[in-house]
Order: sequence, then C-alpha cells, then structure tokens
Amino acid sequence: MAFCHGDFRPSNILVKLANLNQLPEDKLLSLLGEPEKAYVRTESGEDLPASSPRYLTIPADTSRLDAEYLTDQICVIDFGESFPISSPPADLGIPENYLPPEVLLGQENAIGPACDLWALGCTLFEIREQLPLFYMIFDKDELLTEMVRFFGKPPQTWWDKWEAREEFFDEQGTWLQDGDGKEEWSLEVALSKPIEVVQPGGDHNGAAQKALITSKAEQGLMADLLYRLFRYEAEKRPSVEEVLAHEWFKM
Repeated sequence: MAFCHGDFRPSNILVKLANLNQLPEDKLLSLLGEPEKAYVRTESGEDLPASSPRYLTIPADTSRLDAEYLTDQICVIDFGESFPISSPPADLGIPENYLPPEVLLGQENAIGPACDLWALGCTLFEIREQLPLFYMIFDKDELLTEMVRFFGKPPQTWWDKWEAREEFFDEQGTWLQDGDGKEEWSLEVALSKPIEVVQPGGDHNGAAQKALITSKAEQGLMADLLYRLFRYEAEKRPSVEEVLAHEWFKM
C-alpha cells in the first residue's frame, strides 16, 4: 500500500549524528555548550504536578559540531498526518505555507501525492536558502498572492474562485500594489540572494556571520526543478523518480 506523508517540511527531517553517545559529559558540553534552562512555573504559583518537567532546555546548536559527528543519513519523522493514497483525508494538518494552491482554494479531490510534491519544493528551497519560500505568511489570500507573483496566473477556474484576487491583481494577473511590486519577482531572484550563515559560537545579531552565494549554474538548475514542482496542475508535477533524476541532484 502506498502512503502520502501529509506533513512534509524541514522540521520533520532529522539528520543522524554519530560518535556522540560515548563522549564524556565534559567533552559533550565543550562541543555543544552548557544547556540553557528555562524553569517551569504554574500561572497560579502552585506547585508543579509530578508529571511536569521542572525545566525546559533550548535545543543544542548542532552547527557547532565538526564533520566527524555528522552523517549524510536523514530520518523523515512525524507520520501523524500520513494517509493511504487510496483514502485521502478531508483536510491536512500541515501549516498553510506548505500547502499547494488547489488545497488552499478548496478544489475537489485536491489532497494526494501532489501535495507532498509541492511541500517538497517548499522544503528544498528552505533547506538550500535557509529561509522559507513563503516566509511569515500564514493568511490564505497572502499565500495565494505570493504564488501568483512567483508562478503567474493560475488556471481560470481557480482564478475565478479566488474572491480576493481583485485586491491584488488585475484580470491579467498583473500585480497592482505599489512599492516593492515594481521589482522582479521570481525564483531565480530569490535563489540569487546571499545566504547568511551564523558561524559556530556566533549569534544572530550580526556577529560571526558570513554570506554564501549560490552559483549561477545552481540557481538555474534549482529554479528549473522548483518550477516543475510548483506547477499549478497537480498532474503535471514530476514524479519522485523524475525529481531524483533531475540534474540539480547531480551537482
């Protein structure tokens, strides 16, 4: 039986670590730093129940680890939204900024393998660029607006169904807003932006950062792959086998 994941995104992909289990505590702390604790308190001031943790810790910064502690193996986790392809659910629990437009617009029979493929496109962009494609956008109409700006006007039946479209576009799909609406808006532009990386031991306030630039060759190949995954018509999106055979994976 074939299944769809239903919640495929970067936070549900883990990288396997190696050679950490046998390290003495002082060595482990020298690699990852002392855990930062936040003590748990009740709103009422009463004692915590026995089942409650006494404190929480911020996740360890694994970017501090050397290559000897990393592997090229990953684990896909959290199959709570998974479903048999032959029996799709009525809706999905994945955050909206990983949902394809056919689901956002409430099309019939929209939930299926093509949803995972759209989410794969979002995930590949986010892993490569270290920033979500639809960053901090959780409103359905704003998401659809970004999609049209990136990928053009959707099929006419979808376009007609989207009631809020006239707030953002004319009937040809041209952006109506002022300001940054004049600048070029494409995956190629998004992939050309510098990737800011915080160095081990640095912080996110500008210290110990460097910027990485994706090469022109990779920008072109990755944009080609993503445009295929982000096709509006679900049946035109590539299969997983076609995705894996794409030239971007051979770089």
